[in-house]
Amino acid sequence: MSAFVTHYGTRPDFCEGADPASKGIVEALVGYVKSDLMIPEELSVADLVGANAKGAAWCAEVNAELHSDICAIPAVRLEIERPLLGVLPSLRAQIGKVVVRKVDRLSCVRFGSAPLLGAERPHRAHR
Repeated sequence: MSAFVTHYGTRPDFCEGADPASKGIVEALVGYVKSDLMIPEELSVADLVGANAKGAAWCAEVNAELHSDICAIPAVRLEIERPLLGVLPSLRAQIGKVVVRKVDRLSCVRFGSAPLLGAERPHRAHR
């Protein structure tokens, strides 16, 4: 996580421990998008071009309305804040390295001398 945060110059904003309400804020946003966009428009991954077009139109519509939490219109606020936003790095973050391991006939894979049981997919080794 720290390599990702450093690469992109961001600050993580985690849910508070033992506070379901903080997690609920994110879940409410997902529920809002589902109920206000995905279900009424019957969006499907079978038509990603159409879904993306409808999603862009929906974003333009909802971001042009007064937002009750920030007491501002998000599209207008973005234009005010845009000069303050930094440019993302052009290169993809290199976080960890992929290590190819073989799974033996007992379904074990080894990291160093330690066998791990039940390996079914590639694992990402952390630096």
